[in-house]
Amino acid sequence: MTTAKDNATVNIVCNGTPLEQVDTFRNLGAIMTDDGNCSKEIMTRLAIARAVIKSLECIWKDRALSQQMKLRIMCTLVWPVGLYGCETWTLKAADRRIE
Repeated sequence: MTTAKDNATVNIVCNGTPLEQVDTFRNLGAIMTDDGNCSKEIMTRLAIARAVIKSLECIWKDRALSQQMKLRIMCTLVWPVGLYGCETWTLKAADRRIE
């Protein structure tokens, strides 16, 4: 995969075998795109974080746990999942809007 404004085709040969050029791929769980657009990665991360929140529903409904403890659980278990790789994201105005 090449990252550029124009979609140039690059022919790379390794041990006599041409390598496939792709538009997107996963690297360490993050989605890489040839145009550097992070929108798909941001939406995917937010969806995964929502799934984690949903899986912890019994904790959120537990009245025996204090709000302080629930906040610590959120910061420990949910935020890292949602923000994984965020230091490489390029946010656009459309990405900043909350839907």
